[in-house]
Amino acid sequence: MYQTAIFSQLISADDWKVEPKESSEGMLEQDYESHLMNHERFRVSPERALASVTALISQLDMDITCQDHRAFRWACAFGYKPVVELLLLNPKTNPSANMNSPVHWSCKGEHYEILEMLLKDPRLDPTIGHPNIITSLAEFNRITELKAILAEGKVDPAAGGNEAIYVASYTGNLEAVELLLEDPRVDPSDQNSNSIMAAAQNNHIEVARRLMMDLRVDPSAQENYSLYAAVSGGHVEMCALLMTDARVNPAVENSNLLVVACHANFPKVVQQLLTDPRVNPTVDDNDALWFAVQEGYVEVVRILLSDSRVDPSIDENALVELAVELGHTEIVSLMLKDRRVKESVDPFLLILGAMQRQNMDLLSLLQDIFKQ
Repeated sequence: MYQTAIFSQLISADDWKVEPKESSEGMLEQDYESHLMNHERFRVSPERALASVTALISQLDMDITCQDHRAFRWACAFGYKPVVELLLLNPKTNPSANMNSPVHWSCKGEHYEILEMLLKDPRLDPTIGHPNIITSLAEFNRITELKAILAEGKVDPAAGGNEAIYVASYTGNLEAVELLLEDPRVDPSDQNSNSIMAAAQNNHIEVARRLMMDLRVDPSAQENYSLYAAVSGGHVEMCALLMTDARVNPAVENSNLLVVACHANFPKVVQQLLTDPRVNPTVDDNDALWFAVQEGYVEVVRILLSDSRVDPSIDENALVELAVELGHTEIVSLMLKDRRVKESVDPFLLILGAMQRQNMDLLSLLQDIFKQ
């Protein structure tokens, strides 16, 4: 009985059990970890959940729909099918409670039998909620249910700034993306083509490819953000796909994307970016090469040196001297293969540097090179 009494308090108490805290910006913020609907520790077996709800109704004569149908939402979130079946028999139960959150929670928890019950209930209003039902179904790739809702025509799949296709793109649900694109109301270029940005950021290649087939989508939107996201994530295949669109400029902002790739040590991305002649590997006083040498990024250095525009002998061979100082033997070897370095550098300074640092491997390499 004590468990039922505790449960009654959980069902009927206010959402927040602590006062809002003041943030560093002086704003009041709720601690979402304290939200009663978020606590996994209240999970019980389906049998115990059913017994508790039954006791609340029969013994305590409690309004089980209190707090915007919290008991019902709780059952949908944790997959308590017997509880959902029982509560749906109550004419007061609203399956669209709390902006259709039961649908969202049943999708998120992969409780698809419960989802089916909700969608079949005539009391469900699919038009309310944010995110709306279509967005929830698209997020969790529930294609059969999504087709049915779209066929009814009651819910706008473009609601919330085309949130549904954005969410489907973000989660990589290709089937949902394709299905939504069949609806003329859906505009994948809404919100400055944020759907392609979401796909690029999360490396969903096929979703990005499908979106780019729609001429309304601009993969260069927001100053080539999609390519920036792909570069930052090291997603070389995504970079290559985006660069097939003539609107995408990998040299934007003074070839900053190349610098980003070099700093992140993504050699394959560096190589892909350099396939576009607009990308200049020498920008910002050869910042990309300087950083790669300093950090010992051998493959990045190798790729940069393969570009004829890059001169490793700049600043009176300061780069190879830096590599010697840091003990990057393989990079020293790469740089000395360039005749501009080998013919202009002072061998004595390099050998002395290796000796001072007692780097025998590097010393042996330098002696072999300059004997030739």
